[in-house]
Amino acid sequence: MKSCILVVLGLSVAAAYAAEPTPAELVERAKAAPCLLLTREQAKVVREKIANDRDAKTWWKSFSRQAAKRLKSATEVPDRGGQWSLWYNCRKCGAQMKYEDPKRHVCPKCGEVHTGYPYDDCYVMSRHYKLGEGARECGIAYLLTGDRAYADWIRSVLLGYAEKYAGYEWHTRMGVTGKPGGSAARLAAQVLDESVCLLGLLDGYDAIRSELSEADRRKIENDFIRQSVATIRSENAKWSNHECWHLSAYGLAGLVLGDVDLVDRAFNSEYGADNQFRHGILSDGCWWEVAMHYHLYTIDSFLPFYRAMANLGYRPPEVFRRMFQVPFDQVGPDGRFAAINDSWERHLKPGDYPAYFEMAYAWWGDDLFGWWVNQKPRDNIYYALWGRSGCPSAKMTFSSRLYDASGLAVLRTRTPGFFGETMCGMPDNCLMMDYGPHGKWHGHPDKLHLTFWGHGKMLAEDPGCMGYGNPLHWGWYKSTLAHNTIRIDGRNQKPAEGKLLGWTDKGNVVAVAADAGPIADGVTARRMSALVDDVLLDYLWVESETDHQYEWIFHGQGELTTSVSAEPVTGIPPHLEKLEKYGKDWSGEDSWSWVEKPRKGPHEGAWTATWTKKGVPLVQLVQRSSAGELWSGVGGALTPPRKTPFVVNRYRGKSAAFPSVITCGKAEVTLGKSFAEPDGTRGFEATVNGRRFILLYSASGVCRIGDRVWKTGLVAEEIQ
Repeated sequence: MKSCILVVLGLSVAAAYAAEPTPAELVERAKAAPCLLLTREQAKVVREKIANDRDAKTWWKSFSRQAAKRLKSATEVPDRGGQWSLWYNCRKCGAQMKYEDPKRHVCPKCGEVHTGYPYDDCYVMSRHYKLGEGARECGIAYLLTGDRAYADWIRSVLLGYAEKYAGYEWHTRMGVTGKPGGSAARLAAQVLDESVCLLGLLDGYDAIRSELSEADRRKIENDFIRQSVATIRSENAKWSNHECWHLSAYGLAGLVLGDVDLVDRAFNSEYGADNQFRHGILSDGCWWEVAMHYHLYTIDSFLPFYRAMANLGYRPPEVFRRMFQVPFDQVGPDGRFAAINDSWERHLKPGDYPAYFEMAYAWWGDDLFGWWVNQKPRDNIYYALWGRSGCPSAKMTFSSRLYDASGLAVLRTRTPGFFGETMCGMPDNCLMMDYGPHGKWHGHPDKLHLTFWGHGKMLAEDPGCMGYGNPLHWGWYKSTLAHNTIRIDGRNQKPAEGKLLGWTDKGNVVAVAADAGPIADGVTARRMSALVDDVLLDYLWVESETDHQYEWIFHGQGELTTSVSAEPVTGIPPHLEKLEKYGKDWSGEDSWSWVEKPRKGPHEGAWTATWTKKGVPLVQLVQRSSAGELWSGVGGALTPPRKTPFVVNRYRGKSAAFPSVITCGKAEVTLGKSFAEPDGTRGFEATVNGRRFILLYSASGVCRIGDRVWKTGLVAEEIQ
């Protein structure tokens, strides 16, 4: 940890500390409450900012109305702990439901009505979340207005928890356990969610604790906060986003309780913040679970922790800053992220995510973060309370990039003459190949999966995930069949970590090659893909000494037509209905049972597929392989109940190769020679709209086709 002269959150701090404070010093400084949201000195500066800064004034006008409305809401604390919010989705179509009625839960998409457990208890959990959010909101309002009504609202909630918490049963996502273990909690169904709730309640408590009577403080601290901390510390989630939330909660509790040991553990224990960063942030800046959702969620977990520590003179570490850069490098041309592994749909548009980038700019003063937050009015809470003023100039640059530690290749090219819009003028074509670490619990069996944008639009997506409490998540979204990759013997890929084989970046010609790793016994699977302008050249090949069934999979956007005469498929066994029948090692044997309109037909090797929207071709796929069967169907897509059509080229043999050309819209495509040379050179030639391309790979580092030699292991080029 480095020494620093501190200027925190763009505000003038009363004392600039010459050295990084120790946990004991942080606790000592926290005695001058408040400190978690704002110190008294900071609150004074914020009031002046609201009076003089247009954006801060606009934020306050909206926030003060919202806070006044909060005062009219009930402070009654639920009589029991809540259930896992990821149960709260429709069993019929998979859509996330909205918390509108404690006993009747209606799907907003298909109208299906759900009643009873666990839905009623999910609604209870929503009440706990709202009380935590309300405590934080009222805490801010009290610090900026001094209105006792806000303090009284918080006091009522906290005393309610102090009165009822002892009666909350230990329970998990699967029901009451009566004891700790297995992530069991009391206020919530897992320690993670209890931590999230406690953070909001701690913010509210800290804002008013100096105004409370000694009796109230004792009751709230002893009968609620300390008890909740004990619950949180009953689970050690080790290296995970869960443990990051845990340590944030008990670390901030340590500040308000005056407990140096809790603060020290939050920073310095085996699974404390310093070691979470050391082990959890990969060398390329990505969070180790390799899912953009959980990358951002881990940032979320540390924001309240470092916001409070910065208020007390502790500067967030530089390694944390690297996590804020990654989203800019991995966003697609339309502002959407590839939903790799367990990720929900996420977008990034100029000025978005002020919670991240206002705080990052305040802490580190990076011009890029400062430029970003100024791309829209800064009338948000993060600027008003903690933001740094100023509008630095910076230029967003988007180029191809290899994240080898996390196993993600990002290829970007521009279409000559393209005049459409992309986010911040980035190249309109982008390909992402996922070949890296599995991601453990949040990983998907999808090595060598491709996400593809063309002409500024996402044309082939990763389906991401949905509520984990729905069998559809495990049976479909977490299956190999739901991804643009290879499936072997009708089963999911085994959890594996692939490796990079080659990478070349020549501006508008970018290529990557990777090995999938041990995804199936006795099978080697490799893939090389190249973007040349707006043309995607792709070659996936598998090798084994024994026969296997291989399924090459591609999901597109729009209405699907193919060149193959196909008939409906019947007799597919039903999928599992019980969630407990699934698990992290589920084989995926029932994946086709989740597919609508399955069809199949024989092909002689060459075939085409086109996805259109209102008659206009969006994606064209041309492939030539050994003769086999072309299957198709419609499966769950990103953000259910959306669905997209897909194709599967099924072939049985010892080895197979799938040379393909994928274009944005209709094109004249001719697949030329395929190569499997004695020296190991693999690849193919293709002609697209009169332009001839070649894609080659050789493990030897030298590619040879006849008399022609390339002194590189990966070749992607246009042949003149």
